[in-house]
Amino acid sequence: MKKILFVINTLGRAGAETALLELLRRLDAEEYEISLYVLLGQGEMISQVPQRVHVKNKKICTASVLSGAGRRKLIQTSFLAFFRHGRTIKKMQYVIQNFFRMKKTGNIQPDKLLWRVISDGADRFSETFDLAVA
Repeated sequence: MKKILFVINTLGRAGAETALLELLRRLDAEEYEISLYVLLGQGEMISQVPQRVHVKNKKICTASVLSGAGRRKLIQTSFLAFFRHGRTIKKMQYVIQNFFRMKKTGNIQPDKLLWRVISDGADRFSETFDLAVA
């Protein structure tokens, strides 16, 4: 049996999330052991993940990232990611450098600004997978 890990930013109500959920429903449970990790640990579509899929997050916030509670959770997750797994100074340097690059173009995108911090601060798994899809 092949082990597959799917990684997605959130499970909010959007096209990529809907397509992923449909794919998870269609993959043969006899052929694949499927795991899912939600980088930001939030999204209102978590209840639609098939039961046979192993959700790797310890906790999931069901608030939309567009709601007040969801934005607070997003800020908390981003802040904690700075300190998880060390390299805090390098993460800060990355954010500062990219902030000034974005400012020059007049297009500051918080999600792009913090992407490296969040990915570097994501949970790590001792388990191995045959395939990882992000």
